[in-house]
Amino acid sequence: NRQERMDHFVTEITEKHHNYFIGVDVGGTNSRVAIATIDSHGNSTDTVIINVFRSKTVSVLTTKLREIATDLLAKFKKPAAGGCLAAAGRIVNNGKTVELTNYDPSSHVLNQSDLPESMFPPNNTHFLNDLESSCYGLIGLDERRKLPEYFDVFWSNQESEDVRLLPKRYLVFAMGTGLGIALLLNQANGRKHEVLSLEFGHVLHAGLGSMDADASDDKNLLKYLSKKLYGSRFVPETEDICSGRGLEYVYEWVCSENPDAPHFASAQEVAKEALEGNFYASKAMLYHYKWLFRSAQNLCVGLQAQGVFLAGDNQVNNHEFVMKYKNQLKVVFMNHPKRDWIQHIPFFSQTKVINTNIEGTIYYAKHHFHLNK
Repeated sequence: NRQERMDHFVTEITEKHHNYFIGVDVGGTNSRVAIATIDSHGNSTDTVIINVFRSKTVSVLTTKLREIATDLLAKFKKPAAGGCLAAAGRIVNNGKTVELTNYDPSSHVLNQSDLPESMFPPNNTHFLNDLESSCYGLIGLDERRKLPEYFDVFWSNQESEDVRLLPKRYLVFAMGTGLGIALLLNQANGRKHEVLSLEFGHVLHAGLGSMDADASDDKNLLKYLSKKLYGSRFVPETEDICSGRGLEYVYEWVCSENPDAPHFASAQEVAKEALEGNFYASKAMLYHYKWLFRSAQNLCVGLQAQGVFLAGDNQVNNHEFVMKYKNQLKVVFMNHPKRDWIQHIPFFSQTKVINTNIEGTIYYAKHHFHLNK
């Protein structure tokens, strides 16, 4: 249980003099605090979540973190060796500030100076975008050879494709509240990967050729969303369809063209009905995913990616649906003038839930504030 784990940490830190690292994942509703220790030889414990609490404002978040910091300092008798915090939002001010997308606009700007120093030492603290952190979590899982526990091969031209990170460039997509996209860059030594957080979810949608099977629907959907979201000034961003709210928008459009379609109140309900075979919900869900694969197609061409991971809880929940329509999605992905550039790219789909964000914060803290010293 949690108390036994904490007692174990107290022994390792106070008696064996191991360093410890803090990871915090700031979610839209709940925030999680995790810890891991490391000895002088670089051997570390697994990540353990020690606290979960609700917060929707920076003031509540920082107050709770100070309470936890006071408790940990009393138990461990020394501060953390480093801390890393992941959140959905834009990181600015040379990495010292994050603007929390899912927080109340009146209290959504978090500075490193707002954090308790015993958990987040001033020179050993780092902010990560949430998908950036998730990617470091993938790297950590791969180093422990655990990626196959959570991801399956979605498609590949290889007869036996292993789920692992080779010294190649990989794109990672995660549809949730928004659309997270990141690039795993292989370093010159061919062993480790670094993460480049991207904002291609906010790129405006490129239209389809007039001979494309989806050309008419695409044109009508773009017109509908452009008027709804931007007063017809802009075409939609990719995230306007490839996100939770995006799925709701697409279903609204489906209903506007099909008055007999049943009303569903949320993206979760649309997804559930799609999984159960509802025709209208399935149409919306399929379009939601087709846009994702068109985004993957363009980014694979432009960034010369050599593999794609489809990650996140929604991907796990929707696994049965995307498997059902895998062939259609593959046709969408391959429909590009530079098909020969992308036709051999393997796709991997997450099939089991894991909090890769919190794994990533600890991985980053250990590798940048201890192992790189």
